[in-house]
Amino acid sequence: MVKKITEIAGDTPVICVGDFNSRPDTEQIKAMCSILQDARQVSKMPPYGPEGTSNTGFTYPIKSRIDYIFV
Repeated sequence: MVKKITEIAGDTPVICVGDFNSRPDTEQIKAMCSILQDARQVSKMPPYGPEGTSNTGFTYPIKSRIDYIFV
């Protein structure tokens, strides 16, 4: 995804949102942060709402982030 974003967008601004099903410490999220910023960390307003996901259809709640907005 990082390669494709760079290929398509070049130096233009990018917003990438999605359910990545990956915790912040995973390789894929670190790769995204190598070209884009995590909006949760760079927003002027503090984050609002739960950190994890609890209504996922899984038999257990996910206590870490898996959804992201990259800018």
